[in-house]
Amino acid sequence: MRPVGRLALLCLFSILHCFMFTVQAAEVTPDMATKPNDPNTLRFGTLTSLSMPIANVFIGQSGIEVSDEGMHTEISQAIAKALNMTVHYVPTEREDALSYLMNGEIDVLCFMVPQWLGAPPSSVTWSKVFLRIQDILISRKNHIAPIRTLRDLQERNIGLVRHYRYPLLDNLIERQLTFPVYASNEQTNFFQLFKNNNIDAIVIKDITFEYLFNDLKGPLRDIKVMRHPLVVEFADMRCALSRHKAINIEQVNKGIDRYIEHSGHILTVP
Repeated sequence: MRPVGRLALLCLFSILHCFMFTVQAAEVTPDMATKPNDPNTLRFGTLTSLSMPIANVFIGQSGIEVSDEGMHTEISQAIAKALNMTVHYVPTEREDALSYLMNGEIDVLCFMVPQWLGAPPSSVTWSKVFLRIQDILISRKNHIAPIRTLRDLQERNIGLVRHYRYPLLDNLIERQLTFPVYASNEQTNFFQLFKNNNIDAIVIKDITFEYLFNDLKGPLRDIKVMRHPLVVEFADMRCALSRHKAINIEQVNKGIDRYIEHSGHILTVP
Protein backbone atom coordinates (compact mmCIF):
# COMPACT_ATOMS: atom_id res chain seq x y z
CA MET A 1 0.00 0.00 0.00
CA ARG A 2 1.30 3.46 -0.87
CA PRO A 3 2.17 5.74 2.11
CA VAL A 4 -0.80 8.00 1.34
CA GLY A 5 -3.13 5.02 1.29
CA ARG A 6 -1.78 3.73 4.62
CA LEU A 7 -2.25 7.15 6.23
CA ALA A 8 -5.75 7.42 4.81
CA LEU A 9 -6.63 4.01 6.18
CA LEU A 10 -5.33 4.90 9.65
CA CYS A 11 -7.41 8.07 9.60
CA LEU A 12 -10.43 6.10 8.50
CA PHE A 13 -9.96 3.62 11.37
CA SER A 14 -9.75 6.39 13.96
CA ILE A 15 -12.82 8.20 12.62
CA LEU A 16 -15.09 5.23 12.06
CA HIS A 17 -14.05 3.12 15.04
CA CYS A 18 -15.26 5.69 17.56
CA PHE A 19 -18.54 6.16 15.70
CA MET A 20 -19.02 2.42 15.23
CA PHE A 21 -18.48 1.73 18.93
CA THR A 22 -21.01 4.30 20.12
CA VAL A 23 -23.74 3.17 17.73
CA GLN A 24 -23.16 -0.55 18.27
CA ALA A 25 -23.09 -0.25 22.06
CA ALA A 26 -26.46 1.48 22.24
CA GLU A 27 -29.83 -0.17 22.65
CA VAL A 28 -33.31 1.24 22.28
CA THR A 29 -35.02 1.13 25.65
CA PRO A 30 -38.82 1.25 26.07
CA ASP A 31 -38.90 4.81 27.42
CA MET A 32 -36.93 6.01 24.38
CA ALA A 33 -39.09 4.11 21.91
CA THR A 34 -42.54 5.22 22.99
CA LYS A 35 -44.49 8.44 23.40
CA PRO A 36 -48.19 9.00 24.11
CA ASN A 37 -50.29 8.86 20.96
CA ASP A 38 -50.84 12.61 20.74
CA PRO A 39 -53.05 13.37 17.70
CA ASN A 40 -50.85 16.39 16.92
CA THR A 41 -47.57 14.44 17.11
CA LEU A 42 -46.22 12.29 14.29
CA ARG A 43 -44.12 9.49 15.77
CA PHE A 44 -41.51 8.91 13.10
CA GLY A 45 -39.61 5.62 13.31
CA THR A 46 -35.89 6.03 12.65
CA LEU A 47 -34.00 2.85 11.87
CA THR A 48 -30.87 2.81 14.01
CA SER A 49 -29.05 0.89 11.26
CA LEU A 50 -29.22 3.85 8.85
CA SER A 51 -26.26 6.03 7.97
CA MET A 52 -25.65 9.28 6.12
CA PRO A 53 -26.73 10.73 3.81
CA ILE A 54 -30.04 9.22 4.94
CA ALA A 55 -29.79 9.70 8.69
CA ASN A 56 -27.26 10.51 11.40
CA VAL A 57 -28.14 8.37 14.42
CA PHE A 58 -25.91 8.94 17.44
CA ILE A 59 -25.62 8.62 21.20
CA GLY A 60 -26.67 11.82 22.97
CA GLN A 61 -27.49 12.85 26.52
CA SER A 62 -30.96 11.33 26.23
CA GLY A 63 -29.82 8.08 24.62
CA ILE A 64 -30.10 7.35 20.91
CA GLU A 65 -30.87 10.57 19.04
CA VAL A 66 -31.32 11.72 15.45
CA SER A 67 -29.52 14.84 14.25
CA ASP A 68 -31.17 17.50 12.12
CA GLU A 69 -29.13 16.52 9.06
CA GLY A 70 -29.86 13.89 6.46
CA MET A 71 -32.62 12.95 4.04
CA HIS A 72 -34.65 11.23 6.77
CA THR A 73 -34.99 14.45 8.74
CA GLU A 74 -35.84 16.45 5.62
CA ILE A 75 -38.64 14.14 4.49
CA SER A 76 -40.08 13.73 8.00
CA GLN A 77 -40.29 17.50 8.43
CA ALA A 78 -41.91 17.91 5.01
CA ILE A 79 -44.54 15.28 5.80
CA ALA A 80 -45.23 16.68 9.26
CA LYS A 81 -45.64 20.17 7.81
CA ALA A 82 -48.13 18.88 5.24
CA LEU A 83 -50.11 17.25 8.06
CA ASN A 84 -49.75 20.28 10.36
CA MET A 85 -48.14 18.08 13.02
CA THR A 86 -44.92 18.02 15.01
CA VAL A 87 -42.34 15.23 14.71
CA HIS A 88 -41.18 12.92 17.47
CA TYR A 89 -38.37 10.59 16.40
CA VAL A 90 -38.49 7.03 17.70
CA PRO A 91 -35.21 5.09 17.37
CA THR A 92 -36.22 1.73 15.90
CA GLU A 93 -34.20 -1.44 15.55
CA ARG A 94 -34.71 -3.09 12.17
CA GLU A 95 -36.11 -6.28 13.70
CA ASP A 96 -38.69 -4.22 15.66
CA ALA A 97 -39.95 -2.16 12.71
CA LEU A 98 -42.91 -4.36 11.84
CA SER A 99 -44.14 -4.79 15.41
CA TYR A 100 -43.83 -1.05 16.10
CA LEU A 101 -45.98 -0.29 13.07
CA MET A 102 -48.52 -3.02 13.77
CA ASN A 103 -48.82 -2.12 17.47
CA GLY A 104 -49.04 1.62 16.84
CA GLU A 105 -45.81 2.46 18.65
CA ILE A 106 -44.75 4.48 15.61
CA ASP A 107 -46.93 6.22 13.04
CA VAL A 108 -44.59 6.41 10.06
CA LEU A 109 -41.48 4.55 8.90
CA CYS A 110 -39.74 5.81 5.77
CA PHE A 111 -36.93 4.42 3.62
CA MET A 112 -38.77 1.13 3.44
CA VAL A 113 -40.17 -1.10 0.70
CA PRO A 114 -42.98 -3.68 1.05
CA GLN A 115 -40.74 -6.71 0.51
CA TRP A 116 -38.44 -5.61 3.35
CA LEU A 117 -41.14 -5.27 5.97
CA GLY A 118 -41.90 -8.98 6.24
CA ALA A 119 -45.69 -8.66 6.21
CA PRO A 120 -48.45 -8.45 3.58
CA PRO A 121 -48.34 -5.00 1.90
CA SER A 122 -51.94 -4.39 3.04
CA SER A 123 -50.85 -4.52 6.70
CA VAL A 124 -49.88 -0.85 6.47
CA THR A 125 -50.60 2.09 4.18
CA TRP A 126 -47.85 2.86 1.66
CA SER A 127 -46.88 6.29 0.39
CA LYS A 128 -45.74 7.10 -3.12
CA VAL A 129 -42.14 6.37 -4.15
CA PHE A 130 -39.76 9.18 -3.31
CA LEU A 131 -36.32 7.70 -4.05
CA ARG A 132 -34.79 4.84 -6.04
CA ILE A 133 -31.64 3.32 -4.59
CA GLN A 134 -29.37 0.43 -5.49
CA ASP A 135 -27.65 -2.06 -3.22
CA ILE A 136 -24.22 -2.38 -4.77
CA LEU A 137 -21.08 -4.40 -4.07
CA ILE A 138 -17.78 -2.74 -3.26
CA SER A 139 -14.38 -4.25 -2.56
CA ARG A 140 -10.86 -3.07 -1.80
CA LYS A 141 -9.03 -6.26 -2.75
CA ASN A 142 -7.05 -5.73 -5.93
CA HIS A 143 -6.90 -9.44 -6.76
CA ILE A 144 -10.70 -9.87 -6.91
CA ALA A 145 -12.07 -9.87 -10.44
CA PRO A 146 -15.15 -7.74 -11.10
CA ILE A 147 -18.32 -9.39 -9.78
CA ARG A 148 -20.73 -9.43 -12.71
CA THR A 149 -23.01 -12.39 -12.01
CA LEU A 150 -24.25 -14.46 -9.07
CA ARG A 151 -21.76 -17.15 -10.03
CA ASP A 152 -18.96 -14.69 -9.25
CA LEU A 153 -20.22 -14.53 -5.64
CA GLN A 154 -19.64 -18.22 -5.03
CA GLU A 155 -16.97 -18.98 -2.43
CA ARG A 156 -16.89 -15.30 -1.45
CA ASN A 157 -17.26 -13.73 2.00
CA ILE A 158 -19.77 -10.89 1.68
CA GLY A 159 -20.41 -8.24 4.34
CA LEU A 160 -24.12 -7.71 5.06
CA VAL A 161 -26.25 -5.95 7.67
CA ARG A 162 -28.05 -8.24 10.09
CA HIS A 163 -31.88 -8.24 9.76
CA TYR A 164 -31.68 -6.64 6.31
CA ARG A 165 -33.25 -8.55 3.45
CA TYR A 166 -31.22 -9.56 0.41
CA PRO A 167 -33.56 -11.61 -1.83
CA LEU A 168 -31.01 -12.00 -4.60
CA LEU A 169 -28.50 -13.59 -2.22
CA ASP A 170 -30.85 -15.82 -0.21
CA ASN A 171 -30.41 -18.91 -2.36
CA LEU A 172 -26.62 -18.63 -2.42
CA ILE A 173 -26.49 -18.22 1.35
CA GLU A 174 -28.91 -21.05 2.05
CA ARG A 175 -26.89 -23.40 -0.17
CA GLN A 176 -23.68 -22.21 1.52
CA LEU A 177 -22.23 -21.09 -1.78
CA THR A 178 -21.74 -17.56 -0.48
CA PHE A 179 -20.68 -16.83 3.08
CA PRO A 180 -22.29 -13.84 4.85
CA VAL A 181 -20.36 -11.82 7.41
CA TYR A 182 -22.98 -9.87 9.34
CA ALA A 183 -22.60 -6.44 10.89
CA SER A 184 -25.04 -4.75 13.26
CA ASN A 185 -25.57 -1.67 11.07
CA GLU A 186 -24.43 0.06 7.90
CA GLN A 187 -21.52 1.84 9.56
CA THR A 188 -20.00 -1.33 11.00
CA ASN A 189 -20.53 -3.14 7.70
CA PHE A 190 -18.59 -0.43 5.88
CA PHE A 191 -15.90 -0.46 8.55
CA GLN A 192 -15.38 -4.24 8.39
CA LEU A 193 -14.48 -3.95 4.71
CA PHE A 194 -11.25 -2.30 5.85
CA LYS A 195 -10.78 -4.12 9.15
CA ASN A 196 -11.45 -7.74 8.17
CA ASN A 197 -9.11 -8.99 5.44
CA ASN A 198 -11.24 -12.10 4.96
CA ILE A 199 -14.12 -10.07 3.52
CA ASP A 200 -14.15 -10.02 -0.26
CA ALA A 201 -16.88 -7.38 -0.70
CA ILE A 202 -19.75 -5.71 1.12
CA VAL A 203 -23.24 -4.70 0.08
CA ILE A 204 -23.84 -0.97 0.50
CA LYS A 205 -26.40 1.57 -0.71
CA ASP A 206 -25.24 3.50 -3.76
CA ILE A 207 -26.12 6.83 -2.14
CA THR A 208 -24.02 5.92 0.92
CA PHE A 209 -21.11 4.97 -1.30
CA GLU A 210 -21.39 8.24 -3.23
CA TYR A 211 -21.65 10.22 -0.01
CA LEU A 212 -18.53 8.63 1.47
CA PHE A 213 -16.36 8.78 -1.60
CA ASN A 214 -17.62 11.81 -3.52
CA ASP A 215 -19.26 14.22 -1.08
CA LEU A 216 -16.92 13.82 1.88
CA LYS A 217 -13.47 15.38 1.71
CA GLY A 218 -10.37 13.99 3.38
CA PRO A 219 -8.91 10.51 3.89
CA LEU A 220 -11.64 8.55 2.11
CA ARG A 221 -10.72 10.19 -1.19
CA ASP A 222 -7.32 8.42 -1.16
CA ILE A 223 -8.61 4.89 -0.56
CA LYS A 224 -8.94 2.73 -3.65
CA VAL A 225 -12.26 0.89 -3.73
CA MET A 226 -13.76 -1.16 -6.55
CA ARG A 227 -17.46 -0.85 -7.37
CA HIS A 228 -18.57 -4.13 -8.93
CA PRO A 229 -20.94 -4.29 -11.93
CA LEU A 230 -23.48 -6.59 -10.24
CA VAL A 231 -26.37 -4.75 -8.55
CA VAL A 232 -27.81 -6.73 -5.63
CA GLU A 233 -31.14 -4.89 -5.60
CA PHE A 234 -33.04 -1.93 -7.02
CA ALA A 235 -35.38 -0.53 -4.38
CA ASP A 236 -38.05 2.17 -4.60
CA MET A 237 -38.18 3.89 -1.21
CA ARG A 238 -41.59 4.60 0.35
CA CYS A 239 -43.05 5.43 3.74
CA ALA A 240 -45.13 2.89 5.66
CA LEU A 241 -47.99 4.31 7.73
CA SER A 242 -49.44 2.52 10.74
CA ARG A 243 -53.20 1.92 10.66
CA HIS A 244 -53.44 2.81 14.36
CA LYS A 245 -53.55 6.55 13.60
CA ALA A 246 -55.77 8.30 11.08
CA ILE A 247 -53.25 9.88 8.71
CA ASN A 248 -54.29 11.47 5.44
CA ILE A 249 -52.21 9.66 2.82
CA GLU A 250 -52.89 12.37 0.24
CA GLN A 251 -51.34 14.96 2.54
CA VAL A 252 -48.40 12.65 3.18
CA ASN A 253 -47.81 12.39 -0.56
CA LYS A 254 -48.07 16.16 -0.89
CA GLY A 255 -45.35 16.47 1.73
CA ILE A 256 -43.24 14.00 -0.24
CA ASP A 257 -43.79 16.02 -3.43
CA ARG A 258 -42.61 19.13 -1.61
CA TYR A 259 -39.55 17.26 -0.35
CA ILE A 260 -38.68 16.00 -3.85
CA GLU A 261 -39.14 19.48 -5.29
CA HIS A 262 -36.76 21.10 -2.82
CA SER A 263 -34.11 18.34 -2.62
CA GLY A 264 -31.41 18.57 -5.23
CA HIS A 265 -29.96 15.13 -4.44
CA ILE A 266 -33.17 13.19 -5.09
CA LEU A 267 -33.05 10.67 -7.92
CA THR A 268 -35.76 10.63 -10.56
CA VAL A 269 -38.13 7.67 -10.24
CA PRO A 270 -40.65 6.44 -12.82
